[in-house]
Amino acid sequence: MPPEPWRRGLARNAKLRWILGGLLVAGCTPVSSSKLPDIGGEYTGATAAGQPVAMRFEQDGRAISAQGSIGDRPVSGSAILGWRGQFLVQQEAGTLRFGDLSVSPDQKSVILGGIGETLVLERTTGAAVAPATSGPFQGRYRSSEPEVWILLTQTGEQLAGHGSVGEQPVALVATVSEERKAHGTLLFADQSRADLTAELSADGTQLDVDGLGATVHLKRD
Repeated sequence: MPPEPWRRGLARNAKLRWILGGLLVAGCTPVSSSKLPDIGGEYTGATAAGQPVAMRFEQDGRAISAQGSIGDRPVSGSAILGWRGQFLVQQEAGTLRFGDLSVSPDQKSVILGGIGETLVLERTTGAAVAPATSGPFQGRYRSSEPEVWILLTQTGEQLAGHGSVGEQPVALVATVSEERKAHGTLLFADQSRADLTAELSADGTQLDVDGLGATVHLKRD
């Protein structure tokens, strides 16, 4: 019988092959291409080295953001949702990777690739597993002209967020670089990206965002 680490690796690879095979089938199925998956919720998994992974995904339409941990390190990310798509991920403050996110046909698993290794995360129910988020930037912000809204979550210096510009989804990750200022990247529906600067007012009621063509002033809901 193979040693325990080998058995875990074989089981993990078998699970990954099953999910990827299902994704290939789903990609050829009209229902899957027209219906968005729903991945909001808590997910758990493990790295190849056995470190626990916990992620919480927030979803509004096609825009999603995520906060969680790999081992004892915080991780944040965002994406414009489809059955497959680009995933912006920040594992350390100020370091950004452009990975990819795939959703299993049964919507019970999320695969994160291109971030150093492939992670298979399983949906969990019951008590929250991802670390709680909090910070001065956390909250929902809105502007009526232009019509923009953004939901931000914060873990330490890391920000993850999503929202919309008009009817178009937008997602972001950023790092708090000064007390009330953050820099990061915006992701749009066509998978294009733009640099982001966000500055929070002294009283925390207004967020000024650069990266959408002009400075947008959003009020906290």
